[in-house]
Amino acid sequence: WSAVGIALVPYSGKGFEDPVQLLLRNGGTSIQMIMYVLSFTAIGTTLIGTYMILGEFFDDVVDQFRVTRMAQNKRSGIHAPPPPPPSASMLAKLSAKLSEPEVVRFGSAVLSSCPPLFLACLGPSLYYMALAFAGAYPLTVVFFITPPLLLVLQRSTLKDERREEKSDLSKRNRGRIRAGIYPGDNVSLYTLSILGAIMIISSLHRDLFPSR
Repeated sequence: WSAVGIALVPYSGKGFEDPVQLLLRNGGTSIQMIMYVLSFTAIGTTLIGTYMILGEFFDDVVDQFRVTRMAQNKRSGIHAPPPPPPSASMLAKLSAKLSEPEVVRFGSAVLSSCPPLFLACLGPSLYYMALAFAGAYPLTVVFFITPPLLLVLQRSTLKDERREEKSDLSKRNRGRIRAGIYPGDNVSLYTLSILGAIMIISSLHRDLFPSR
């Protein structure tokens, strides 16, 4: 998508300009419709996936809380209260319904929807800040620094096993220790991690000391 957007925009020599904005302004009706459909599809799938994940997370939290509370009540000899009679007050009926699965599910849906909705109402600048932060720090750590270090740790563990068990290791593990899928021994892995750390330091310096 980035390659298509950049390729459709002619080079102006006037510095950076957002290809998406140029296409929306000068791309014609067909290009604009394609971009709108793609944007709404991408945002919609993200919203649906996030809503489902958060809903399941809050369901698990509420279920765990209910199980823990029921176990504590059982140890204390406290039994579940009987349902309120028809002549009970509206407040008593409402408090009894709060333990029903449908109400718990509704509460999970509210907890999944309201915080993102509140943040979205603050404006798109917050989203761009969060996106820049995620790309500069967490993603760099998860995909650039952590995997090489984990692979170094795995290789070290396999070498220790070979040293301790000697001939008991399988041929497959021996081949993985000697060659490995990723070449360059541990030097290349440490190099990748160092490059990731340099990227984080560069981003941190840019954020703390922005150029004026």
